[in-house]
Amino acid sequence: MYKVLILLILACKLTGQSSAADPILLKELSAELDFDGKLEEAFWSEMTSVTPIQHVPVNGQPSGEKADIYLTYDKNYLYLAATVYGDDIQAPSQKRDEFSLITDWLGILIDGYNDKENALAFFTTPTGLRSDFTIFEDAIGDFPVNLDWNTFWDVKTEHSVNQWSVEMRIPFTSLQFQDKDGDVTFGVIVWRSIASKNELSTWPLIPNEWGSWSHMKPSKAQKVRLKGVKAKKPIYISPYVLGGASRSVFANPHNVKRSQQIAAGLDVKYSLTSNVTLDFTLNTDFAQVEADDAQVNLDRFNLFLPEKRQFFQERASIFDLRVGGPNRIFYSRKIGIDEDGDLEKILGGVRLTGRVGDLDIGLINIATRDDQWGLKNNLSVLRLRKKVYNTNSYIGFIGTNKTDFNGEYNSVYGLDGTFRLKGNNLFQLRWAQSFTDGYDNKPFSLKPSRFFINLEKTQFVGFNYDLAYSRMGEDYNPALGFEDRSDYSSYFAILGYGWRASDESKVLQHSFRMYNFTFLNNPTNLDETTNIGLEYKADWKLGHSFNAFTYYRRERLFEDVSILDDFTVGEGLYKINVWSVGYNTPGSFKLQYNVSLRAGDIFDSKFARIQQTIDWAASSRLNLGLFYNYNRIYRTNWNTDNIIHVHLARMKFLITLNTKLSLNGFIQATSDGNIGLGNIRFRYNPKEGVDFFLVYNNETDLNLDFSQENFKRRVPEQVLIAKFTYTFRL
Repeated sequence: MYKVLILLILACKLTGQSSAADPILLKELSAELDFDGKLEEAFWSEMTSVTPIQHVPVNGQPSGEKADIYLTYDKNYLYLAATVYGDDIQAPSQKRDEFSLITDWLGILIDGYNDKENALAFFTTPTGLRSDFTIFEDAIGDFPVNLDWNTFWDVKTEHSVNQWSVEMRIPFTSLQFQDKDGDVTFGVIVWRSIASKNELSTWPLIPNEWGSWSHMKPSKAQKVRLKGVKAKKPIYISPYVLGGASRSVFANPHNVKRSQQIAAGLDVKYSLTSNVTLDFTLNTDFAQVEADDAQVNLDRFNLFLPEKRQFFQERASIFDLRVGGPNRIFYSRKIGIDEDGDLEKILGGVRLTGRVGDLDIGLINIATRDDQWGLKNNLSVLRLRKKVYNTNSYIGFIGTNKTDFNGEYNSVYGLDGTFRLKGNNLFQLRWAQSFTDGYDNKPFSLKPSRFFINLEKTQFVGFNYDLAYSRMGEDYNPALGFEDRSDYSSYFAILGYGWRASDESKVLQHSFRMYNFTFLNNPTNLDETTNIGLEYKADWKLGHSFNAFTYYRRERLFEDVSILDDFTVGEGLYKINVWSVGYNTPGSFKLQYNVSLRAGDIFDSKFARIQQTIDWAASSRLNLGLFYNYNRIYRTNWNTDNIIHVHLARMKFLITLNTKLSLNGFIQATSDGNIGLGNIRFRYNPKEGVDFFLVYNNETDLNLDFSQENFKRRVPEQVLIAKFTYTFRL
């Protein structure tokens, strides 16, 4: 494996980025703007206009509908304004942070650092909703966007049957950029989507050769230049007050525990420079964060869940140092969670992120407390990353530390390099070591070490590949990281090919790939997992998609493993065959249906799974969703009457009276553990920085048996919380 990687690296010499065209100088707004979503001022025709060109379904063709789009700025704001035309305008949502294909979109991506890797995105629809997110790693990967990031900006829209207009203003204080005496240059991508035609157009035109995220690549942005923009450094102070009550029932139905909570806290955001931001938090609370969807996990590894808490969103990609699969050196969800998986209360902390020249900087320091306000743990992360050679190439350092106030500690350092080679080849190296209280902690030993090497061709059209080797020592213990295995070595290889159909075809593209990965148990040098698989996917120009895959897998267990409450697998070697097919209707349909079928072996048993999702955008005020996952497991070494049935059902709803008032929630139930969960969240957001949340959570055991004297689990549990936040700008 090492020889193959070395030969491939030598064959791909490092290259510099080709010189880009000169930046376009935007015209400055010289007259007063009536910010109302109507482009009635005469000066708009004099502003810098942009014309998006079709990205999909036919790359390079003119857009199927007309749009007059303008960019301009003044001393405080960057403006995007447009009049957009269409025969079938779709806008079935008004929810803040909506992100779906069912609605028409207009928006802008801004690469303020000009690093051709990261961007901030601001988008709206005919109903005037605001959706903002970040893009990282030059839009490479399965989901290279962070939808949970928010900042301060405004938008106004007006719409009729066959046209809509928009005025969007983004404060320079919400952007991160580097200026030279008021002269600012950054990358911009403007794109517009037409849901009814499954059409997306971009300015500048971007080739559709890197997969479904091609239209979001910061490295393909158009450079624009602004003069006379001076960085301002406001302070945002966001105090909150919270009140709540909870009710829990123990084994005895008469044993009811009730509690009340009143709390207050504070968040502060200060821009030290135009591209370095300091966040401070005190008595942090995340009661308003949406709950995670339940999942049926038929594997023996922990699920990886995304970070949704706002404090950890600013430039989150700086800290995202992956070492294969979901594994990473730092995983922010470990902050505020103790060793038993229970919530820890955050007393306070600071977070610093930004860029100085070619150096990315990230720093987090958090203190947690117990219920009596005593200090419990101190958690810290330092991340440094410097660009080298060319665009998307850098070397970096990361350090994490967790120390409790009894003296126990865990520290990890990591070194990494990512290098853009010739063409679309990307080479990555990662090295980390941990030092834990009570371990040998030998710095020149492989026992506390983690190593990862990867060579990947990041393109969709034509041949692509992904080769990786990884090793984890027996004493490697990242207390603030995520690892789904321990003490192993792994080999990973993907070979794929993607191609576009002809312009006349109803099909947009096809992709095929085969893969193999092997995990070796280091102490025995025996294979834990060997997997060989084939995958195929087809996408239609109207948005339909079909996928199919099959794999053969050898799984070796060195001890008994509990998969479900009623499903324990004994140690031994298992041979597993699985196949799956799936179909999705277009994401632009108001009524969507997605289905997947999977069947095969699960260790010593057989299983079949059907998973279905129905989403209905009934109107701009009402959206409904239904999800159902059914698994039937037949234990082949048991009698035929002993079959395990696992159900997971979920219903979601969203009610929006306007862009300021929303009510959303879900009810879900699973037969694995017989748990029922409910989450309802009311939000009033009259303007950016002012929020009132009313959140109700309910957890219920669906199979209560109060006759069990030793029943310890607290069920049901009901929590009602009200939270108000107001942001002061100084």
